[in-house]
Amino acid sequence: MLTQTLMSQIVDHEGPLTFGPERRAHARVGYDCPVRWGIEGQERFGWARDASERGAGFLVPAHGAPRVGDRIRVVFQLDNCWEWVIDKQAQVRYCEPVEGGLYHVGVQFAPRPGRLN
Repeated sequence: MLTQTLMSQIVDHEGPLTFGPERRAHARVGYDCPVRWGIEGQERFGWARDASERGAGFLVPAHGAPRVGDRIRVVFQLDNCWEWVIDKQAQVRYCEPVEGGLYHVGVQFAPRPGRLN
């Protein structure tokens, strides 16, 4: 689970992922790893871009892209042995086409006890 403490440690070590002034309430950290995501047991794949305390962004192929409002499970595949279950009920807030037949997906994490939202 991504907590404020963990995210703060990552930002302190790596620096925030910003291009100009940060407009978000929580700094983003860049990620470059495969992503598994799914709706109701239908697993699909994409590529991570960034994550923050409250959300994440990733790229997916145009076919089968989620719709804004969908609730999805998001897992970052950190290497061959380690994965990070980002959220089991993340809400798709953004899904727009980008070049190369891909979509940029932005999700907001579901509120949970212990997570600052």
